[in-house]
Amino acid sequence: MIKLILTNLHGIKDYCFSITTVFNEDHYYLRTFDDINESLSIYYFIEFGEVIVGYLVLYKFNTEVCKRIFVLESMRGIGIGSEVFKQVNIKSLSCYKDNDLAISFYLKNGFEMKESSQMHLVRFEKI
Repeated sequence: MIKLILTNLHGIKDYCFSITTVFNEDHYYLRTFDDINESLSIYYFIEFGEVIVGYLVLYKFNTEVCKRIFVLESMRGIGIGSEVFKQVNIKSLSCYKDNDLAISFYLKNGFEMKESSQMHLVRFEKI
């Protein structure tokens, strides 16, 4: 069972630091928070079987917009992200144009690719 646990930016950053050392995940996840305004975001840990396996960041004033979703590489492909999307009413999100794995995942979960005003991003909306 997937559970979302409310947290804060410091909790997410600490988690990302731990996974870069414990799980050998890429340090990229520590650098991805420079563009997140803490007061404008809501943060959740994603828990699966009493283990934190990822996180979700939503915009505080429009929780239908997903700022970021992350699931540990070793836990991908078993439905965790899809289950999160069932629990949270996300209508819009974006990712880097070269992130083929994310693009495939979003399309599989009922999102449609839209034009983006930013050249390096692709935007998705729920169908």
